[in-house]
Amino acid sequence: MGQRSMLQTCDTGYYWYYNVTADRYACSPCTATTLDLVECSKNRLLVDVNLSLHYNDSMRRFNLSLQNHTGLFLQRVQELPEIDIEVNECAPGYYCIPEQLLPIPCPRGTFNPEYKGESVEDCLVCPRHYFCPLGSASPLACPSGHFTSLNGSKDPSDCVPCSPGYYCPSDVPIACPAGTYQTLYGETSNQSCLPCPRAQYCLIASIVPFYCPAGTFQPTLAAQNITDCIICPIQSYCSEGSVSPIACPPGLYRSIEGATKNTDCKACPQGTYVVESKWHCLPCPVGYYCEKAIQIPCPMGFWQNETGKSQCKACENGTYSQSNASFCPVCPVGFFCNQEVGMRMCDNHTTSMEGAKIAFDCFCEPGYECAVLPVIIVSMYIETNGQDVARYIPGLQEWIIGGVLTQRPSEMIWIQ
Repeated sequence: MGQRSMLQTCDTGYYWYYNVTADRYACSPCTATTLDLVECSKNRLLVDVNLSLHYNDSMRRFNLSLQNHTGLFLQRVQELPEIDIEVNECAPGYYCIPEQLLPIPCPRGTFNPEYKGESVEDCLVCPRHYFCPLGSASPLACPSGHFTSLNGSKDPSDCVPCSPGYYCPSDVPIACPAGTYQTLYGETSNQSCLPCPRAQYCLIASIVPFYCPAGTFQPTLAAQNITDCIICPIQSYCSEGSVSPIACPPGLYRSIEGATKNTDCKACPQGTYVVESKWHCLPCPVGYYCEKAIQIPCPMGFWQNETGKSQCKACENGTYSQSNASFCPVCPVGFFCNQEVGMRMCDNHTTSMEGAKIAFDCFCEPGYECAVLPVIIVSMYIETNGQDVARYIPGLQEWIIGGVLTQRPSEMIWIQ
């Protein structure tokens, strides 16, 4: 409720003051000293008045009461009864106390969203990602691409640009999802979060991608964790940041996963080879020879009856072999066999005994008349080795001396 005060008037040239000795108010003449403090003028009275403001809940209005208080100038009054003044409720962003007629704004860094604030305690601390100027009824969001990480921000300068790895579409930073990265300040859209490149992975809120470690590889975009890096398979190696495995060089092998460099690929010993399904060195099988971990079949005219060998053996003259042979069979009837020609069939209407070595071992078949083979004298041999007989083999167009193919003679004498 309001309060009632009875105020006495003072004549012109006097002012109302509190007499401490008498413990009462009285009129006192204006002097040079008092004129420095108060105004004493004609037709104007100085009185001490106190004002108190009280809210009447039942009437939803404020009651204003005046009491004696130094410093308030009033016109000539005989008695001032209690008065009622209808005013608005204390607005959001402010608080109102009885000692003040005007609302008091909430301090910077605080806000008050409610009516009828009664004290500064009704002003709430401005939350993170917002700022609150003087007299704020609600927090204000930071500008686009900015945020605050502390409570109690006062103005836009307290808002900082959104950090790399985040984007700020409104008032709260949002982390770029795993599998993406973002390197710039102040971004506002998730479109700024870029897919993680191949051979790398990106955690949530990544500023830069991380390379997959050595011994792993990653062939796809947007890997989200180191666990997305695939272990390097056997028979290959993977350096840091590999998109795909690198095969061990020919002749080398790797039987354990996770190799990191080419020196992790080892050479097989001579006479062994690598099996792709097992990727370790095995002894070379019979019929083969092995070089640089590769299994190679023995060619025609060669054979190998032992395992773990790096060379094949040559078949003896009078025997033969097909590819990857483990032994050399005897040259069959009607053929002659040697290292130079392999296995050759005798000329038309001629045949041979089993194990024939050269074309001269072929003879005319029964019932056929075969041309007499010419005998020639090679003059170049007469001087050194005496008289050597060379034979011309019909159909082969080659000169054979002692069963071995030699140079063509320079002089020939045909003997019928």
